[in-house]
Amino acid sequence: MVNCSVCVRGIIVLGITAEGYKDILSITVGANETGKFWLGMPNDLKNRGVQEVLFFCVDGLAGFKEAIGAVYPDAQIQRCVIHMLRNSFKYVNYSDLKKFSSDFKAVYNAPNENSVGT
Repeated sequence: MVNCSVCVRGIIVLGITAEGYKDILSITVGANETGKFWLGMPNDLKNRGVQEVLFFCVDGLAGFKEAIGAVYPDAQIQRCVIHMLRNSFKYVNYSDLKKFSSDFKAVYNAPNENSVGT
């Protein structure tokens, strides 16, 4: 762990075009992740010419979904699966973690909800 008086985070926005090409659209450094901070990110993208976004995959930080909706109201927003996993695991007793992980993997890898056993 690095000792510092002010901690900052780097946020990377990765875009994928309709043709499947990836491009880094933004690298933003911020000291805190407030609603105002999050609103600045989609506004910055819009101001730099990103006219339409079809889909956002984001973590569950407060204010991010609302900020995206304010700037790109037609965009679909999905919570990142990795963040959902991490959030779920913190509620599982350590002794049950291995079994839970195995069950969760079966659900995550299933092609549809009907193929998951009960």
